[in-house]
Amino acid sequence: MPQDYSSIYRYYRAGGAENYENMLKWLANQFSGMSLPVSEPSFPTWSGIYDPDMGSIGESAYLEAIQAATAPVIGILVNAEHMHSNNLEHVDCLIRAVRSKWALPLCVFSEVLPNEAIGCEGIKSAMQRYMLSGGKPVVGAIINTLGHSLSIVTSPGDGSRPQETSVFEAFGVPVFQLMTTLQTCEDWSESVKGIDSLSLSWSVFQPEFDGQIITFPYATTEYEPTELGPKKHTKPIVDRVDKIAATAINWAKLRLMDNSEKKVAVILHNNPPRNDNIGGAAGLDTPESLWGMLRRFEEIGITTTTSFQDGKEIIDAIINGLTNDGRWMPPEAMLEKSVDTVSKEIYMNWHQEFSPRVQESLANYWGDPVGDFMAVNDEILIPGILN
Repeated sequence: MPQDYSSIYRYYRAGGAENYENMLKWLANQFSGMSLPVSEPSFPTWSGIYDPDMGSIGESAYLEAIQAATAPVIGILVNAEHMHSNNLEHVDCLIRAVRSKWALPLCVFSEVLPNEAIGCEGIKSAMQRYMLSGGKPVVGAIINTLGHSLSIVTSPGDGSRPQETSVFEAFGVPVFQLMTTLQTCEDWSESVKGIDSLSLSWSVFQPEFDGQIITFPYATTEYEPTELGPKKHTKPIVDRVDKIAATAINWAKLRLMDNSEKKVAVILHNNPPRNDNIGGAAGLDTPESLWGMLRRFEEIGITTTTSFQDGKEIIDAIINGLTNDGRWMPPEAMLEKSVDTVSKEIYMNWHQEFSPRVQESLANYWGDPVGDFMAVNDEILIPGILN
């Protein structure tokens, strides 16, 4: 009967030993004629604010402090399952990384889907309740650790038409998508292909429907032996956590700057590195899109020194300068046309920050620093145009 299914489902979704015990008692009473004492399901907190250093302060006071702050506020979205299973080491690391950089974390946890039967509001409602105030965003950027497309999952419809809006549109802030791989840290580090196929799907492909900025893995799946068998838990990749915290904070600060003070770099695909392939993209008119971008920059106050007439004029200006195609140009001319250079001294400071594995790979493919490709007199050449 539907009522029986509903009762069983409520106990099951509530989870925990006590709820499972009462579910078994309920089944015994319902189908075996027993009369055992049974309690109603006891549900966990489905959504709320999490902070390992929150102390005894309540949610209202915590939010008031966030809303009154002048420091950047970084929203973090976490699945409630991590709360219920106390699998929080990677979440704690992320929250503390944000705080260590003089920003304020606002970590919201929730089940993804709303479910009235168990009193769950769902991630979309939780985000709006905690991260909006008076219809305006409290946060300057959002770090999303949940997988899949939240826009499609929270509003699946009947499949007759595509999802045309993003669950993040109401916020108007950059959203960064993090990845948790099912691999152990050792397997992930040694893998040539990167993260596993399943994680690639639900942490990269599907979130792109929501418009996130796709970043990189920040946590791995580890196993520890127990008497009942291996127990799975999630471990942070500490340097990646630190990187995403810094990135989100910088974007939040950038959002507060006047557009006239911003500097924008546009990087065009150029592989193979020939002049006839600058901005190459299958089926797309990259030069025309670039021209449209520059016009939009001017409209929103990002000034440019040159007003191009069309996309072709932009490409002509690039080709007349230094490009990645140095087949027909002597080194002296390449150096003269370079918009800037990076000295060997500066590059070696960067090089020392790379891991030994990366340094070895660079040497194998490009020779000892700084190499001889796009480099003259130990100066790395920078192609392109400055506008």
